[in-house]
Amino acid sequence: MDPAAYLEMAATESTHWWFSGRRAILSKIIAGFKLPPKAKILEIGCGTGGNLEMLARFGQLTAVEMDARAHAMALQKADSRWDIKRILLG
Repeated sequence: MDPAAYLEMAATESTHWWFSGRRAILSKIIAGFKLPPKAKILEIGCGTGGNLEMLARFGQLTAVEMDARAHAMALQKADSRWDIKRILLG
């Protein structure tokens, strides 16, 4: 992905209607699962971390990201609250 796209995503994903709406829909769907309070949540391909806070409300969050730039941005958003790993393929 173009590095500039990650910068734009990180700057807008907390307020842009698309990201906010998607998080609201996903939150309702996940709430319907009636997960246990300490459910283990895994986000594969967390990008710049826009969904981390929402997902963490449902349990113990771990997230992974391949792109070094996006991973670094997700780590900043996580602020040591969640386990964000970088995976390498190949």
